Parts: sequence; C-alpha cells; structure tokens
Amino acid sequence: MEQHVDSDGPRVVAATAHEVGDARGPGRLRHRMAVAVVLGFLALAVVYLGLVVRDTAELRVFRREHCVFVRLKDIMSAQAQFCADGAAGRNGAQSTRYGFLSEIRDKMSGRSRPSHIESCPCTSCVLGMEFAQVEGGRIFDDGYIYEIYLPAKDGGWASELDVAKGRELDLQKSQKQFLCYAWPESAGRKGLRIFATDRVGDIHCSRDVHGRYSGDQAPIAGVTGCLEEAADSILAHGVNDAFGAYWVILG
Repeated sequence: MEQHVDSDGPRVVAATAHEVGDARGPGRLRHRMAVAVVLGFLALAVVYLGLVVRDTAELRVFRREHCVFVRLKDIMSAQAQFCADGAAGRNGAQSTRYGFLSEIRDKMSGRSRPSHIESCPCTSCVLGMEFAQVEGGRIFDDGYIYEIYLPAKDGGWASELDVAKGRELDLQKSQKQFLCYAWPESAGRKGLRIFATDRVGDIHCSRDVHGRYSGDQAPIAGVTGCLEEAADSILAHGVNDAFGAYWVILG
C-alpha cells in the first residue's frame, strides 16, 4: 500500500501488482540464490562423503589383502618347521610330509586320523593366534578363508576334511608338494583377490572379477591358479589358469 498526502489530508492508495512485484523481486532473488548455494554445498558434501566411504572400504580391502600375504608367508615358515621336525612321522619315524593347518598349528586334527598320521609333536613358533581355531581344516581370519591341500593317492588334491572322510594321501608326493589357498568370505565386500602358495614359497594372486570364489565356493585345488590339473601342478604366473583368470606373483 502507498500513502499519499495532498491538500485534503493523507489518503491510502492501493499499489498495483506490478509495483509490488518490483518491490519483492530483489528479495526473492536473494532467497533463491541462498537456497541454490545451500543445495550446492549439500550435493558436494554427499559426493565427498561417498568418496570417503569408498576410499575407506578400499583401504580396508587393501589392508586385509596385505594381511593375507603375511599369513601365507607364515604358513610357509610353519610348513618348513613342520617338515624339519619330522612331525608327520609314524611311530617316531622321521618324515618330511607337509601338514594341514591343524597339524602345523600344533592342534589335534579334527579328522579321524588314519594309521600313518600321528598327533603333531611340534610347537609352531611362527603362527599367531589368528591360526588358533581350525574349523573343518580351514581358518577364518579377518574376512579371508585359508585351507591347505595335499596330493591324494587317487590323484588330485585332498583337504583335511577329505581325509577325515576316508580319502588317502599320497605320502610320497605329500613330501614334495602342497597347496594353500586364501579367498574372501564375501567376494567384493571382504576382498577382491584370491591367493595361493606352494612349496616354492611365492605368493600368487588373481583378481576375482567374477566373484567365483566366495565363502563356501572354494577354489578347486590343482585347477584354480594352476597350469594343469595334476598333483605336481605348478602355480600359474603371468598366464591364465584353467578358468581364464590371470595370475601374478606378489613376492
């Protein structure tokens, strides 16, 4: 409203809609600009938080996979100690057979031991508490699963659980070779790569882009990461395995 003063005294005249719009225009523009700035900052904050969450998840996966490398090196050292102590010997006889996880960790095997295997007399000084609990021949640690396989008498490779069910080991070949795999409990969320090692001691890995190995979906010993399906198979490096996965050596 506008107030006009003339000779007859003050009187009020209604302002036109156009005049009101002109008066409110700058205020509305400032309000809209402020809202746009706030929304812009919120959008940037959401993007930033998304990047932080993603980077944090990637860092966790990286740390977890680095721990796998260290754990596999520890397993190699424990296997060397196990063989040096003749821990798999029968009736006190010395043997250089490689052992399963429960054996190299100085724990009673969860399987019903066949006559050629005695309880492990050695005490591992290289495996930490991460290896204290063996379940079905496997160890679950920080999102990864570890399992050792030995050459079987009927060909291929046997896990500790296989032996518990009656499958026999090829003792001669078990003195010369073993395989150990590590794969994520949940592919993608817990880890992106699968790892393997054998008596040579190199740590091999492959990026599991298809999520083939996750939880109960375990690697196929002698095939996954290997050049051929046989008890004397060699872990692949610089080439694809039987499933087309490309493997490299970490160290």
